[in-house]
Amino acid sequence: MPENRLNDLRRFGKEIPNFYQDLNAMHEAEKALTEKQRTGDHYAAMIADVTGCDDMLWGFIHATAQQRAEAFLRTVGKWVEPLDSASGKGEG
Repeated sequence: MPENRLNDLRRFGKEIPNFYQDLNAMHEAEKALTEKQRTGDHYAAMIADVTGCDDMLWGFIHATAQQRAEAFLRTVGKWVEPLDSASGKGEG
């Protein structure tokens, strides 16, 4: 979320969910996925990929908030690779 949007939320007293650490916040975010993103195991496959789990169901059930947040952002096309601290460039 752009910093100016975060500042707008703070100015109006809105609490910004901690999607990275809060499974309840991720549950609410997952409700925003389109039917196409939810069906066909697309989101579940992303979670399996992020968790490194061969069993999609197990990965989906046991994924942490952090793993769900990454899978969510990958599903909606908003994931940005973290910077490699040594080179300052994205991984991959």
